[in-house]
Amino acid sequence: MRSFPNVVLLAAAFFALHPPAESEAQLRRVQPSDDPVVALQVTKAFIDTGGFGDGFSWYTSVIRGRLVTPIGESTAFVADWGVSLAGVGSESDATLANPELGITFIDDDGASSGFVSVILPLAKTIGEEGGFGFGGSTATAILSDPIWLERFAPDLLSLNAGITPSSAIGDGDATRLNYELTGSFLMPTEDGGENEFFARYGFGISHALESVRLRADVNGIAVLSEGDLDFGERTIHELFLGIEGVDGGPGFFVKVPLDENFDSVDAVIGATLVF
Repeated sequence: MRSFPNVVLLAAAFFALHPPAESEAQLRRVQPSDDPVVALQVTKAFIDTGGFGDGFSWYTSVIRGRLVTPIGESTAFVADWGVSLAGVGSESDATLANPELGITFIDDDGASSGFVSVILPLAKTIGEEGGFGFGGSTATAILSDPIWLERFAPDLLSLNAGITPSSAIGDGDATRLNYELTGSFLMPTEDGGENEFFARYGFGISHALESVRLRADVNGIAVLSEGDLDFGERTIHELFLGIEGVDGGPGFFVKVPLDENFDSVDAVIGATLVF
């Protein structure tokens, strides 16, 4: 894979301006249980198409499912997969995601404290391909979740290991600080690319009311394997605001990009349902 800005920042911004045609509100933080847990998430990005046609069709969205099933007292198996749909005018396509398989580690309180995973390079675009090589559904999926761009990016194998601790503030468990730090090694499966090492990180706070929990996070990704980039070129950040049911029920969220590279994305909204 070539340098991070060329492949992700510049390409994704280009797609947004010239289109080719994540119970937990955050799917990654769905917690393990004594029984298998299945979560479904639908996200939709509001993208400024720069006056191209009538913009993206109403059904342009990303649908993901996540399975978390216990395999021991302190571990659970995780599988994550999805599909991206996109349409512009009479053209449309769909991209099947790269599947993620992994193990999450469970702390003494029964919550996830860390994980290891592999994202396999099996993404496939179906239908009418756009003229920029990716297809509209791949571009909109990356714009919807640039922090985990390789879920839909083609020809990339990703190895990940991270910690996801949280700690209570004051008495009780109503208010918590939440942290995340993940190291990711991305390897292109096609000739001509370069391996890249990313750090993904997040910090936030959540507060439980009687029936819902409110959450705010700042999440980011940084490329560590390129030495000639300034801070703005090597990082992407987003603000996440969510509300989720304390005793199950759906979760709803909005994500707002914090970088000029993604100023064509006004916001991303989503809903998560845990079964």
